[in-house]
Amino acid sequence: MKIEKTVAIFGAGATGIFSALLLCECGYSVNLYDKNPKIGVKVLLASNSGLNISNNRAPKVMASYYADKATIFEQLLELFSSQDLKQLLEENNIEYFIGNDEKIFIKDPNQLKTIAERLNSYPKFKFFPRHKLTAISNERRFTVESDGITADISDFDYAIIALGGASYPRTGSDGSWVSFFQEKNINIVDFKPVNCGFYTNWSEKLIQRCENNFLKNIELKINGKISKKEIVITKRGLQGPGIYELSIELRREIEKNQKAILEIDLLPNRELDEIARLLEKKSSKESLSNFLRKRLKIDKAKFLLLMEGIKNSEDVSLAKQIKALQIECLAPFPIEEAISVSGGVDFNEVDENFQLKKIPNCFVGGEMLDWEAVTGGFLLHGCLAIAKRICLAIEADRKCFTK
Repeated sequence: MKIEKTVAIFGAGATGIFSALLLCECGYSVNLYDKNPKIGVKVLLASNSGLNISNNRAPKVMASYYADKATIFEQLLELFSSQDLKQLLEENNIEYFIGNDEKIFIKDPNQLKTIAERLNSYPKFKFFPRHKLTAISNERRFTVESDGITADISDFDYAIIALGGASYPRTGSDGSWVSFFQEKNINIVDFKPVNCGFYTNWSEKLIQRCENNFLKNIELKINGKISKKEIVITKRGLQGPGIYELSIELRREIEKNQKAILEIDLLPNRELDEIARLLEKKSSKESLSNFLRKRLKIDKAKFLLLMEGIKNSEDVSLAKQIKALQIECLAPFPIEEAISVSGGVDFNEVDENFQLKKIPNCFVGGEMLDWEAVTGGFLLHGCLAIAKRICLAIEADRKCFTK
């Protein structure tokens, strides 16, 4: 016979929702608190460009996308893999498809409402909208604020705190929880942007001509890391999937050397010698832009960037510039614009189940923890895998008290 237990979950994002679902299925009483009026506001915001919920790669391969936490996430992904997620979606009649780069997309993000409906069908589940966590106590007494009124919550056996990092502040992920965690002497690693754009020192000429130009069929390199995804030239700098994929490496290089040199191959399917031979055939009467467009298929966006690179490296041949154009990235865009962040609760502050060492039976999940991953379904799946580990730990603890 299982003992009745109550879990308070603070934050109705991916980690909070999945935790609530798993625990409700195990018969727990679950109280879910969020500062927003609805469940899953940040998740639904991410679905505006198509909800990439996971990645279809094998756990060991997928783990390599979690930077210096790869070893930890390999274990988590064995516990909750993309195959497990697909099974969960099928059980809830949520259609999905596998796109480019093995990305798993929800076919219709509105179908996620079925998860909220399923939660509401459990008699022991309660959702408390517009309730913001403002303080935590070592005695398991937490404070929430709703409509300017504060109240203490203590009628629970376990707590899961999943309030997000510091990106997308309009959804509530503003990092405001940092102050009351630090009051409990819990070490917080400074937040840094991930999956973001980067400032460059464009010439005035490029800024005037820039119209958010897309660069496709390119290859990006930095410190041995490669991306073949498209990027966008903006008036401030560079952004887009290719930049996001290399954002961790770019940011770390800037932290080390005050700048990062991004190498761009504008024609990855052509060899240097072939390009050099074609350039020799250019007549003096033909403009460079026309020649490159007609003979090498270098479009306006690539030509804009090429001319920008040439002004900084006039001693390098045009063919070499086309194959290895060097662009200086100076700083990441503001953290508020980033898709995700690194930083948060130091992993040394939690045990292997993400339970705070200083507050027993209180778990921390999602982007509140200090980990990072590039886009491609890795972020959301990481949050779900952490939730699975937390819920298994709670259930294992309850069984210790089963009579």
